[in-house]
Amino acid sequence: MRDIRFIPDSSASTPIDWTRVPEASKKVLLAGWGRDWETESDRPLPATVGDLAKMFSANGRFFGYFRSILCTLLMDISEFGLEVVPGPGTQVGPRFYMKHMEQIWFLLFMPGKRYCISGYSEDIIREEVDEYEEEEEEEGDRMEIEIAKKFDLKLVREVSKGAADIVDITKKLGGWEATMLHQDLEDAQFHEAIMTLPHSHSASIAHRENMVETVRNSLRRRQ
Repeated sequence: MRDIRFIPDSSASTPIDWTRVPEASKKVLLAGWGRDWETESDRPLPATVGDLAKMFSANGRFFGYFRSILCTLLMDISEFGLEVVPGPGTQVGPRFYMKHMEQIWFLLFMPGKRYCISGYSEDIIREEVDEYEEEEEEEGDRMEIEIAKKFDLKLVREVSKGAADIVDITKKLGGWEATMLHQDLEDAQFHEAIMTLPHSHSASIAHRENMVETVRNSLRRRQ
């Protein structure tokens, strides 16, 4: 899949027990990502976390599109659909990495809990290449795969030591920007509520101004 950069083998084969996932979330997944537009056929519920990642990647609307229904879906999968493995220390849940915009993004499930974590790297700037120069494009993909694999080693170490428990405070994991998914859910719910207001409403005006300022600050950091 074009956007996927890395799925650890143990994560790719992690089964999802859909019999325990709420029906509403299963409907959200199939309605939003269940259509295979190349074959014009419907996809079944993905059997594993690897299949789930490929399903999201094939559709092209995942990282950067964390609406409230998607956040709830992911949290339901984490809490109900993934098996908790008993043992010492914190279980490092299944995860996957994708390229979105100029960053490598990850999603980390926390089996038995709703506290999934998403995050992203610093900007990865590639040299512009001709669309027909496949070798340069493939080299860029390999570089990004190595970045994801190297970071995954840090993620495993930090999560094993309990670092995931303080992401709410640090906003970091393994040196990358990170947020708890419930924070993304709250942000999405707020944005969706604001979007129902008239454009002339003071809260709507303030929200748009804040979004513009956020984009400006992001552009300044890249200069």
